[in-house]
Amino acid sequence: MRNWKENFLRLCRNRIYILMLSFTAVCSYGFLITHQSVGIDDTPYAYYFEEGLNVIVGRWFLFLVNKIFHISDFSPFITDFVGVLIFMAAVTVWCALLYAVCGDRVPVWGYVFFSCIFLSCPLISEIYTYYLHNGVSLGYLCTGISLHFCYQMSKDADRRKGILAVGLGTAIFLFIAMGCYESFMVVWLVGILLVLLTEQY
Repeated sequence: MRNWKENFLRLCRNRIYILMLSFTAVCSYGFLITHQSVGIDDTPYAYYFEEGLNVIVGRWFLFLVNKIFHISDFSPFITDFVGVLIFMAAVTVWCALLYAVCGDRVPVWGYVFFSCIFLSCPLISEIYTYYLHNGVSLGYLCTGISLHFCYQMSKDADRRKGILAVGLGTAIFLFIAMGCYESFMVVWLVGILLVLLTEQY
């Protein structure tokens, strides 16, 4: 798994990548973060986090996260800001996955474009008007890490080197992602198709 960590750090050290990603984050979520409003899930948040409604609907991981970080405490700016930072990390993990497949055959601007489009996707940013958006950010992060494990497992299939640990990592991170939102199973499958198509073409 050293390769994807190196790819992730390579992207984080690239000033153009970080500047463009930060600029996109500010343009996409800056107004929302600095102008707090009561979201639809802000009012019954105690039911979700304290009384276990998250677990009942299958989003158990957020319930566990709340036991450690107390995200049920109403702090709009901090929660939203951390959610966007986690999402930026998730986008970079997905970009590192594409870098593992394509390498330097794609110029840095191609990776910047992918990450900025991913980060600013209207279907995702719309969810940030809700309080439980951290589940989305964490889900994308864990899905991306799971795909890295899966991609590594496909490369190590011939050597059988650490394949059990890699397979276990794939399953654990996918399980966590689905514990944020069940629909991340679909995102994971789309990621598999994206990797396969990218390798093919």
